[in-house]
Amino acid sequence: MVPLTARLRAGTGTADTGNRTAAVAVDLPIAPTSVRRRVAAVAAAVARAQASGQAEGSAAVLSGLGRLPRPVQRAFARLTYHGRFFHLIVSVMPGVRRPLHIGGGLVREVVPVLPLAPGVGVAVGALAWGRTLGVGLAVDDAVLGGRDLPGRVDAAWAGLIREAGVASEGQNGVERRLDTVR
Repeated sequence: MVPLTARLRAGTGTADTGNRTAAVAVDLPIAPTSVRRRVAAVAAAVARAQASGQAEGSAAVLSGLGRLPRPVQRAFARLTYHGRFFHLIVSVMPGVRRPLHIGGGLVREVVPVLPLAPGVGVAVGALAWGRTLGVGLAVDDAVLGGRDLPGRVDAAWAGLIREAGVASEGQNGVERRLDTVR
């Protein structure tokens, strides 16, 4: 499931209009390919899913669930929030662009930490903070079966920087550091 924001229109089963949280189901490309092709394939898959009405449908369902009593919402969340329905949690969170201080000290970077759902082996969070992009990786080694995912992500990140050609590590303030929670 790819989370996104959808604009509801008439006929979606809810009287509400405006932007709503939604999701679309897409198959992610896992075969070896360039980053550019992978991003293009994901963008095309998300566009097809949005055009099919998936986003509006999921937004309407979420809106309807929001009207149910809290105990029903909790029961639904317990039934669906685990590895049987998804295998990876990814969240991109809004951060701040202006400098923030705590106790007189500048907060230079922030690394997000996301909780893992039962049976889900990986959670990735990204948070833009000032001039940095903090990426946090939470890993459950028991679910992943001992694969070195943090090392593989670190290598992929280095390859992404090389392929994008934006800067090499150490130039223009580009620094790569992987923070992992196990």
